[in-house]
Amino acid sequence: MTTDPIHEYLATAKQASLQTAAGAEALQRAVHQRWSVKTGADPGAANLVGQTPVAGTISDMVALAVPAFLPPDARSPGAEETVWELNATLTGYKHEADGDYHLVIADGQGNTMIAEIPDPAALAPGSFFTEQITATRQAFDNQFGLHAAAAAAAAPNSVRRPWCQRSFRRQNR
Repeated sequence: MTTDPIHEYLATAKQASLQTAAGAEALQRAVHQRWSVKTGADPGAANLVGQTPVAGTISDMVALAVPAFLPPDARSPGAEETVWELNATLTGYKHEADGDYHLVIADGQGNTMIAEIPDPAALAPGSFFTEQITATRQAFDNQFGLHAAAAAAAAPNSVRRPWCQRSFRRQNR
């Protein structure tokens, strides 16, 4: 199976970080950094509920500048206060050990990025997105089956490659 540069980088970075206990701990902290913001439990998430999505592209998303300061429990102005809608193809996914699905999405120009569907059971308390995340997970499981996700999780370096075209809404960055 061929991999793209994103998969290669992520696999290499994860392998290198897991070689030490401190690296594994740092990786776990990074994955759940700003968890309340990522899962919609921050106060600013209420402003996103019912917001009309703004059409965007993967190229637009990866070109966004990372703010100089990312508040630990609040949204930064701009991109994190916007509901984005992307038209992308799901090219692969993986059920991670923490229960989240990591999705590799691509556009027609070959741009890729990683999107995520968190485990509804692990959402930060008070998430404004609980209903949508739960429905998204159920739809994903219905489409691809829990057995397929479990098989992907059992083989840590594998990424499932379903054939589908989907429109994804990205509610936070």
